[in-house]
Amino acid sequence: MLKPAKKIWNISPPNAPALIFVKLPEDAYIKLGKFVTPYGLELADDNSLIRNDLISGAIFSFNSTSNTDGIEFGIYPGDLFLNAAAFNNGANQGEMDFSAKGGINLREFTLGGTIYGQNLANASSESNTSKIRYGAYGWTKLGPVVLLGEIDLGHDNNFSAPLNAPGVAPGTFINQNNYTAYHASAEVNLGMDMYLRFVNEYLFDSSQIATFDGFRDMVSFRCYPVRNLKCQLDVQRMDPTVGSFNYNSGPYYAAIFDTYIFY
Repeated sequence: MLKPAKKIWNISPPNAPALIFVKLPEDAYIKLGKFVTPYGLELADDNSLIRNDLISGAIFSFNSTSNTDGIEFGIYPGDLFLNAAAFNNGANQGEMDFSAKGGINLREFTLGGTIYGQNLANASSESNTSKIRYGAYGWTKLGPVVLLGEIDLGHDNNFSAPLNAPGVAPGTFINQNNYTAYHASAEVNLGMDMYLRFVNEYLFDSSQIATFDGFRDMVSFRCYPVRNLKCQLDVQRMDPTVGSFNYNSGPYYAAIFDTYIFY
């Protein structure tokens, strides 16, 4: 677990993840602006089923950063940690989303729990859905192998909006859509700045509105042939489950090569 920089305060450029960073006593901090939303493993893999379909788009209203300005508080007392944030909902002005993660971080492993909520009071006339996600995650290292895991559950409660069928009062409960997802991965350090990663993931949503429902398996090779140059090859297979939107046309195969210079 990375702890905040040892600074009293800092004002970042407009495009930086956080606009204002305030260092507090006891290894605590406050962030103001846009920031990485504290939920689960916060994977860098944009195609991950615990990020792309479970925690973005129509199902989850954030991706890598909060949609609008917010505030985040973090504290690291000893081996424990807590990060909690509240931020404006990008789609419905006046609504406040929240997200948090906390747990224990030891030399051998990290274990944590996480939660996200949106429009839980169903108080906005602009939205007819309240959302909640919660789960557990962790990681450990066994020699040259790093193991990651996360499981997520949640649901969307759908209510009638002002323009629903005549005679149905706004705010009337209609139905509930349920979601389950998990991620398991192992990354092996091959030496000489080369890494081999194996991933298995699963997503289910009862509403069948996710881009994909089913299993995702991936093998990824990453290397740094020269300083500040990253090269990565991902080969994946996606198997839709029965009843999913794309069940009759799967499985799907893909190979993605990515390279870039970083500083």
